[in-house]
Amino acid sequence: RSSAASDVYKRQIRVVMTRNSDTAVSLAGRIEYAAANNADYVISMHINSKSTDELDAHGCMVLMSCSRYQPANARFTSIYDRERSLAYSILAKLNGIGIPIANDSWNGNEYKDGILQRLNTVNELYPDGSMADYYGLINEGTCAGIPTIIVEHAFLSNENDYRNFLCTNDKLDALAKADAEGIIESIRLSLIHISEPTRPR
Repeated sequence: RSSAASDVYKRQIRVVMTRNSDTAVSLAGRIEYAAANNADYVISMHINSKSTDELDAHGCMVLMSCSRYQPANARFTSIYDRERSLAYSILAKLNGIGIPIANDSWNGNEYKDGILQRLNTVNELYPDGSMADYYGLINEGTCAGIPTIIVEHAFLSNENDYRNFLCTNDKLDALAKADAEGIIESIRLSLIHISEPTRPR
């Protein structure tokens, strides 16, 4: 979202948008564009939804890589650790504005503490032999050596989430501010060599 980008930009961090309108850009194209612009991170902003909702799913989560694969051109010594730091930091800020960790129905091997790490289902491997990621954007980002996460802020399919967090521009701006604060905190911590922020509850 442009509001989150603007808030991060104000802290003298260069922001490159993969798109500024409702136009189609392939997942690979987004990562290629990020790499061409020397991006250190790819952060994809989403709103969650479920068509069949047995759990009354609500809340926020972050999708990140399930692998510690490090290509030769990786931006950091550990892509995995940078993604985890970003995820925990953003989740903590979203918690801070009242959004709980999502109660979605992923199994415990893939989903914990608001972080979803899903393996692909066709036995695709990264070059180091580890199982590749299910989500195409994260898979492409990992192969390009760029920490890549997907932030799912709340469930559009949940009436309470919609009314509490999504239904007005002011509420969406609050999400953007939380995103920006989480990103900035994670980058700041990486610069002073603190391992990770406190995990959200």
